[in-house]
Amino acid sequence: MACDKAQDPSIEASSAASLAAPLSAAASAPVAAPTGTAREVKVDNELITYEYAYPAVAAAIPGLKAFLDADIADRKAELEANAPVTAAVLATVKPEYRASFSIKR
Repeated sequence: MACDKAQDPSIEASSAASLAAPLSAAASAPVAAPTGTAREVKVDNELITYEYAYPAVAAAIPGLKAFLDADIADRKAELEANAPVTAAVLATVKPEYRASFSIKR
């Protein structure tokens, strides 16, 4: 005679309880705080104004942190390299035609 679990309510109840226990334990487990440190870079001088920031959650992911740190360095270097050219071009533009803008990604 084959065992029919559907006919034995004690088997169904114990199976449901054993499946629910890990789920409720996982749901009540505290979430670990990110281990990275947030980063914010601000440069404001006569040539450039530059701001870049990322949160601790992003810094906690090593590959993402490395990408963001490299991006900070690359963008800052590009701005600094182009600043003299930009300043020279702006010097030729009449003040009434100048605009203030920023690029956001």
